[in-house]
Amino acid sequence: MLSLESDSEAWSGKLGKARELSRQAVESARHNEAKERAALWQANAAIREALFGNEEAAQKDAAVGASLAPGSHDAEAQTALATRWLAVRRAPSHSRTTLPSGSHKIRSFNRFGFLPSTLKWN
Repeated sequence: MLSLESDSEAWSGKLGKARELSRQAVESARHNEAKERAALWQANAAIREALFGNEEAAQKDAAVGASLAPGSHDAEAQTALATRWLAVRRAPSHSRTTLPSGSHKIRSFNRFGFLPSTLKWN
């Protein structure tokens, strides 16, 4: 629930509050020995940071997420997604009009309004 709240706060432009709620979500999962869930919440924070263009925070969050549940396919996929968004953000603006091929796994984020309006699907 905390991770979902963090997404809502970010959508409202309250990135500081979103970061704090993400931190709480990760800590709660770790406290309950839910390593994979903690990794997913951390990776979710990395994706959000990447989408906001905060490269350093996104890289840090992705690295922490990957370390929380080594070998977890889902955690690896989420952290890879954050890395991919960083690459999209770094691309020249004229090449950002179309998402990279193989991005079908991130379509679910569009339901939450995560995709910048400058991007469109192939």
